[in-house]
Amino acid sequence: MNDVTKPKRKRPQVDRIAIGVDAQARLDHWLEQLSARYPGIKMKRGDLAEWIVLNRAATLGADEIREIGGRFYDQVHLARWLLRQLKEAKAAGKQTSIAEIIGTGEEEGRKGVSDGTRSE
Repeated sequence: MNDVTKPKRKRPQVDRIAIGVDAQARLDHWLEQLSARYPGIKMKRGDLAEWIVLNRAATLGADEIREIGGRFYDQVHLARWLLRQLKEAKAAGKQTSIAEIIGTGEEEGRKGVSDGTRSE
């Protein structure tokens, strides 16, 4: 037997995401369209999703930000974030208020979150 060991290939680091049934169906439809046009194409859902993400603008537009914020805004999440901010301020010996935190919460992207929208 040969005791020479092969060096392990380093796999690229990936982060897996879960998508819903509707998004899967849309990706599958697009893959069918591509296969019909290019019969030799070899592409998986993840390949197509990555291509779509990497071939669009690097930043979200104002309308997209408003739409996403409106859809995923969560008052419970906001309350927990505010509580963390208040506790951190107290531990640091600072006095602050919820109004001050919401008004200056740029580091968390929380400015103007009281109604689920963000003015720009």
